[in-house]
Amino acid sequence: MSRKFLKDRMRHAADATPRPFNAQIYDVPSREYCRVLVQGSVNLVIARFPRNCRMRPQEMKTGNAVLCQFKLGSRGQIEVIGPGTVIPTHIAGTPVIVIPTGPDAILTGCQVLALPEI
Repeated sequence: MSRKFLKDRMRHAADATPRPFNAQIYDVPSREYCRVLVQGSVNLVIARFPRNCRMRPQEMKTGNAVLCQFKLGSRGQIEVIGPGTVIPTHIAGTPVIVIPTGPDAILTGCQVLALPEI
């Protein structure tokens, strides 16, 4: 076999391998699986723990980030493969603290005008 053929075949196998992705544990209803929120999605997905671990690791708690990957050989199954990185999420509500002020308050050199209620 030529080197080019082997090189192309290895490149194709590497491209076909699924990439791991980050998720956040939503809850752990069983010893065998957990429900996770995948980064960039709002739908819950079931991710299974590896079969060879008898006890769940301490970092597999609700709210922690995990690294998941599609299970090779089992189509459509997702497996937790280790701890992940923190996922930035949107803050619900108003992120800026609103300070209640009176009708004639002056804040940092700006004047707040009293407007009549309609």
